[in-house]
Amino acid sequence: MRTLLLAQRFTDGRSEISFPWVLLEDGLLLDFDSTANRPSPAADQTLDLTAATLTPSFFDVHIHGAKGHDLME
Repeated sequence: MRTLLLAQRFTDGRSEISFPWVLLEDGLLLDFDSTANRPSPAADQTLDLTAATLTPSFFDVHIHGAKGHDLME
C-alpha cells in the first residue's frame, strides 16, 4: 500500500525543503520532493501533516547496561 505524507517542511539539520511530500510503500521510502518542484504522486492513503516538520529519525544505541548489569562486567 502506498502512503503519501504532506508536510509544511522537511529538515535534516543542514538543509530544508518547503512543502515536501514523502511517498512510502509498505513502510519503505520510495521518493520525496517538494510540491514546488513537482506535484505529489497518487497514493492509496494520504496523511495531511501540513502543520508539521518532518525530520529523519536518530537513534542512540549507546548503552552501558540494563537491569543491574554493566556492559563492562
